[in-house]
Amino acid sequence: QHLYTLTLDWPVFVMSLSVVIITGLAIGLLPALQASSPALVQALKADPASQGRRSRLRNIFLVAEVGLSVVLLVSAGLLMRSVHTLRWNPGFDAEHVVLFRMKPRWSGYDRSAAAAYFERVRRRVESLAEVQSVAFARLPPALRLTVPVSVPMGASAASEGTLRAGGNIVTSGFFETLNIPLVRGRAFDDRDQRAGATSVVVNQALADRLWPNRDPVGETISVNGKPHEVIGVAVYNDLPVGEAPAPFVFRGDSSAAIESGRLLVRVKGDPALALPLVRGQILAVDPSVAVAEALPLTRLVENHHAEVPLAMRVASFAGGLALLLSAIGLYSALALSVSQRTREIGIRMALGGQSASVVALVLRQGMTPALLGLGAGVFAAV
Repeated sequence: QHLYTLTLDWPVFVMSLSVVIITGLAIGLLPALQASSPALVQALKADPASQGRRSRLRNIFLVAEVGLSVVLLVSAGLLMRSVHTLRWNPGFDAEHVVLFRMKPRWSGYDRSAAAAYFERVRRRVESLAEVQSVAFARLPPALRLTVPVSVPMGASAASEGTLRAGGNIVTSGFFETLNIPLVRGRAFDDRDQRAGATSVVVNQALADRLWPNRDPVGETISVNGKPHEVIGVAVYNDLPVGEAPAPFVFRGDSSAAIESGRLLVRVKGDPALALPLVRGQILAVDPSVAVAEALPLTRLVENHHAEVPLAMRVASFAGGLALLLSAIGLYSALALSVSQRTREIGIRMALGGQSASVVALVLRQGMTPALLGLGAGVFAAV
C-alpha cells in the first residue's frame, strides 16, 4: 500500500496565495475604479454601444467558464473509466481472489517450523468448499522484483545482452489462481518445487525479445547469474492497461515464495464474504500467528495505483465546482442583462409582445454562450 506524507509544499502555497491575491485585486479593484469615475453622459444617454461591449466581454468569460468545466468533467469521466479498468482488467484476473499475509516469525517460528505451518495452512484452506485454488507468492501480482536476465553465450537467441525484467517467485497453482493463460509449455507443478529447482515461466514480451523466431520452451535463460530452464510462456502484463507489456519472469522456488507468507486464494463467490471463512481456517492452525494483510486483490490493485482514483476525485471536485461557478456566472449575467433591458421589455409587452417571446429572447441570450462554451470544451477535451 502507498504511504503519502502530508506536508505543506511552500512553493505551491505561495503560488496559490499569489493567484488568490491577484485575482481578488483584479476582481475588486477594476469595478471599484470604474465606479469611482463614472461616465455620466454615457450613463444618462444609456449608450447601447458601451453596454454591448460589456455584454460581449461577459459572454467571453462565460464561454471560457463553461468550456473549462466541460474539460474537467470529461477528464474526471476518463479517470473513472481508468479506475474501473485498473480494478477489473489489471493484466490478470484479480476478481474473486483474496490475499492474506501471515507472519509466523513474529510468533517465534524458525524457518523449518514456518514452512510446516504454511503447509498446514494450505491444506486447511484448500479443504473449504468455497475455495477453487491457492498459491503462495513472494510478492502480490501488483508488485514486481527487478532481476537481470540474459541468454548464455552460444545460445540461439536474439543478441540482447542483459535485460532488466520484472520478476516474482511463486508456487504451483499461481497461474490457475490468477487465471493467467499459458500459450506454450506448462505451469509449475511439484517437480519444480523441490529445493534447487531451476524452472522459470517467462511472459510473451520476454519470449518475443529473446526468442523472436523460435519456441522458448526448453531454452536456458540466466536469471540473477544462474541458469534456468524455460518451461512455459504466459500472457502476463503487470503494468497498467494501455502500456506495452514489459519483460517478466516467474521462478518456481517454493521455499522462497512461501517465506514471504503471502497467500493468494481464488474463491467461488464474493471475496468480501469469503475473507472471514479463509481467515478462520488460518487462525485454526495457530491463532497466535499474526495475519498482517487480509483483503480482496482488487483493492490491493487500487491501492497500488492510488494516484489514479486520487486524481479522479480531484478532477471530479474541480469539474463540479467549475460547473457550479459557470451556472452562477450565467445566471448573474442573465439577471444583469434583464435588469438593464427592463424598459425595453416593458415597451415590447406594451406593444403587444407575448411573454413566451420575451422568455425565448432571454433563453437565447443565455444559451448562446453556454453552447459555444460546450463546443469549445468538447473540442479541447478531445
